[in-house]
Amino acid sequence: MARFRTVIRPVTSTARPLVRNSHIVPRFYLNKFADTSKFVFLYVPGRDPQRRSTKSVSSEEDYFEYTVNSEATANRYENWFQRFETDAAAVYPTIHAGQPLTGEHEIVWSSFVATSFLRSRKVREQFGPALTRMMDAENYDSEEQIREMQCELLRQGIFVDSEDMRAKVRQTLEEMRAPAFGQLAGIEDSAKMITKNILEKERWFILEAAPGCEFVTSDCPVQTWALNGPQAPITMGSGFGHQNTAIVFPLSPRMLFFAGNGVRWSSKVLSLEDTVRVNTATVQFAHRAVYSLGRSAEIQALVDRELNKYTFGENCFIPKKPQAGCPRSRFRDLGKHEPQPTSVILGPSAVTMCSEPGHWLVSCGSSRAGWRQTTARVILNRLSISQSSAHWRLKGETYEQRKCAAPAP
Repeated sequence: MARFRTVIRPVTSTARPLVRNSHIVPRFYLNKFADTSKFVFLYVPGRDPQRRSTKSVSSEEDYFEYTVNSEATANRYENWFQRFETDAAAVYPTIHAGQPLTGEHEIVWSSFVATSFLRSRKVREQFGPALTRMMDAENYDSEEQIREMQCELLRQGIFVDSEDMRAKVRQTLEEMRAPAFGQLAGIEDSAKMITKNILEKERWFILEAAPGCEFVTSDCPVQTWALNGPQAPITMGSGFGHQNTAIVFPLSPRMLFFAGNGVRWSSKVLSLEDTVRVNTATVQFAHRAVYSLGRSAEIQALVDRELNKYTFGENCFIPKKPQAGCPRSRFRDLGKHEPQPTSVILGPSAVTMCSEPGHWLVSCGSSRAGWRQTTARVILNRLSISQSSAHWRLKGETYEQRKCAAPAP
C-alpha cells in the first residue's frame, strides 16, 4: 500500500501588516542627500551635527494615522503617499539630469512636489491651530446643523434622535482635533490645487550648486519664492498659485529644481552668492531640522541663527481677514494673503521680505465652503481617499508639454 506523507504548511495571510514607522520626509528623497551608507548629517539648533541613518531621521510612529467615528485610517494615507514616492522615484533620475519629461511624468513629478510640502510637520503644526479655530467657529452642534445632518441621514433611510446626533457630533469634533486629522482629511483637494499650480509654471529649471558647494535640504524642503522683478528683493512664503511665485526644491547636494514664470538664468551653474542664498532660504523655511551630505560649521551656524524664520499664518501664507458683513459660512477671501513685511537676512545681504497675494493653503482645501463640506462628511462617517491612482489626470485641461529648460544662451 502506497504511503502518503502529509505536509502541513502555515497559512499565508494576504493582508499586509500595517506600517507603524512613518517617514514624514520621504526616505528615498533623503537618500539623495546621503552617503553610500545612507547616512546624512542632521542639524538642529544648539547641538553639534549628528551623523544619522535616513531610516531614523524625520520619522514618527503612526504619524499619518488617526481615528474618527470609530474608523481608523489603517495606513490609508501612508499607502497613498507611498504611491507618489514610487512613481516619483522612477522619474527622479530623468529630472535630476535635466532631461525632458513627458506630460504624464510632469504630473507625477508635480504631484510628488505638492505632497512633499503638504505632508510636512510644519504644515501640520503651523496650519493646525487655524483649522481648529475655524472648526470652533462653525458651531456644528447647533440646532440648524443637527437638523441638516438628520435630513442627510434620513435620505439614506436612517433616523437618528437629535440628542444622540448632538452627542455623536461633539464626540466626533473632539476626535477631529487630532493633529493628523487637520492635516490629512482634505489633503487631496490641496494636493490637486498645488499640482495644477506647478504644472502651470512656464519654465522648469534644473540648477547646479557653485563649484565646491552643496545644497542642503530640510524637514520642509519645498519652498515658495515671490519674484518681484529684476531689481526687487525676493520674498518668501507666497501662495503657490500666484503668478510671480517660484517653487524651489533641492534635489540633491548638487542639483535644485526651480519652477517659475518669466524666469531666465544666465547659467545653469549658480554663483557662490546664489548657492548661499538658496541654502539660507532652505534653512529659514525649515521647521525643526536641516539635512546635508557633509558636516559643516557654517551650516550649523546658519541653523542656529536662521532656522524656522518663517511661520505659516504669521509672516508667510497669511490668510486675509473676511470683509465686514461677509457671512461666516463663506470665506471668499481665505484664498489670499495680506502682505506682511519682515526684515530678514537672505544670503550675504539684508532684504525685505513679505508674502504676496495668492492662494492660502489650508490643509482641508482652498475655500471655507470646501472645508465645511469635508468636515460634515467626516461627521457623517463619509471620510474617503481615492485609492485608484497615485496622481491625477486633470480632465478637461491640457498643458503644453514642457522641458526642463536649459538656461538661455
